[in-house]
Amino acid sequence: MPVEDVRDVIRREVELRRATVHDLYDEIAELQSIHNLVAPINSLPPELLNMVFSCVEDASAENTDLISVTHVCRHWRDIALHAPILWTRIALKHPEGVRTFLDRSKALPLRVSLSTEKLPIVATVRSLTAEIHRTRVLKVSIPPSLALDVVTQKLLQATPKLEELFLERLQLPPGARRPTVALPEVNPVEFDGAPLLRCLILRGMRLPYLPKGPSALTNICLEGALPTLFVLLDLLERSPLLENLRIHGPFNEDVHEDPRLVALAHLKTLDIYSFPAAGIAALLPSLELPAQTNVTLNATLDFGDDFSEVMPAYNAAAPLPMGCLQGLKRLQLVWTHHELTLQAFRGADEFHTPALQITAIFLEPRPGPRFFGDWPLDTAQVESVVLCGSFTRRHPYDFAITTERWAEMLPALPAVRTLRVMSVGSRTLEDLVGELVKERREPLCPHLEAIEFFDVFSPRKVFWQKLTEVVKGRAPKAGGTLASIEFFNVEGTAAWVETLKPLAGELDGFVVNGESK
Repeated sequence: MPVEDVRDVIRREVELRRATVHDLYDEIAELQSIHNLVAPINSLPPELLNMVFSCVEDASAENTDLISVTHVCRHWRDIALHAPILWTRIALKHPEGVRTFLDRSKALPLRVSLSTEKLPIVATVRSLTAEIHRTRVLKVSIPPSLALDVVTQKLLQATPKLEELFLERLQLPPGARRPTVALPEVNPVEFDGAPLLRCLILRGMRLPYLPKGPSALTNICLEGALPTLFVLLDLLERSPLLENLRIHGPFNEDVHEDPRLVALAHLKTLDIYSFPAAGIAALLPSLELPAQTNVTLNATLDFGDDFSEVMPAYNAAAPLPMGCLQGLKRLQLVWTHHELTLQAFRGADEFHTPALQITAIFLEPRPGPRFFGDWPLDTAQVESVVLCGSFTRRHPYDFAITTERWAEMLPALPAVRTLRVMSVGSRTLEDLVGELVKERREPLCPHLEAIEFFDVFSPRKVFWQKLTEVVKGRAPKAGGTLASIEFFNVEGTAAWVETLKPLAGELDGFVVNGESK
């Protein structure tokens, strides 16, 4: 046969065999499809499979696993592609992937998350901002070199479905150079195009805009770059439904109080971590808070500062407009070599969620007088007091809270019933107990029922003598209310209890390491 005829015959035979192979592949695929259809998992209703697929989508940082789901089998692909809700979370950077998700999500509200250490891909940003009108959640993390207005220009459009807005300026990696061009300051403009916005989180970014009128905001978190006090109060005034407020970052050094009073009737948590302390003290008088608010304050005290720099003292004649500072039943003071913590609780036996917590890191070698009295809360109804120092065997250093401090503290606690003292040195202990036995026209803590000592090392003889006077003078037979004294890990307890056995009948008893004596 001629060479050309041979080639034609071979070409036809190859094509026939290829067609046969393709037919076999189609038959295999059909058999596999039938096999998958009768698999136990595919007997589940499509609604349940969609619930499984939604868990896959939430577990992936860039939700690329959802694409893998569509490559498992035809049945899964068909179900996933016909569930637009699965494609509403977009965390991709590739333009083609973004467009695919946008198409498959139909017209449903979107959850968009864009995080990149480099400039965002122009096509990706263009595709996402084109759908800003149906975006429900928007999270953007951008590098320090990117100006804020690149993002906010697109935000200041009508976003009628936006409920959560998260903007973050990424931290520079270690050793990286800072931008050589200073980023312009952005003053917030008034904007009313996001009527459903409930959650606003800004990290390292200034406030991009202010709502024109009352907003639907329930959660505000500002970290790193705080607005001025005036602008912050503007934002709070326009957020009457606010439930949670978090402010972490430095206030302007030249901060001044604003005479306005902003009522936050629905606020549940107020969390401030800032420097200088004067910034916190300037903000608080402008906030009117309800009884259910839990307030957490953290500040650094400079040389010469004291606790009053964080929050002003309680004044019954002109108290701060904060219902959460009234009617508290438990007060806890904890001091270490560099930190002071005041906690106040609504219940006398409550331990977990303080209504007020103030933590101050101090630079001086001892806590100042404002920490042990003249507090920022009404203590008239406090029934339980816990005092916890930092005295341990490894660090036997006592701040020596002296008689003057106890003389300031104890008169402010007329309703206290339980007094617990933990981890303090002998001098502090002696001065405290000595203050309880001093003769006065009106005795201190007249309703005191229980005194508890925990982790007290090497108390001296004078302590035991003064404690004996406390028992004798405050026992029910002497007209007092003292019912019990408890010791846990206190050296010398056994010998003292032995000597006081004749008086034990006057009390409900002594408790030593959890056992009644």
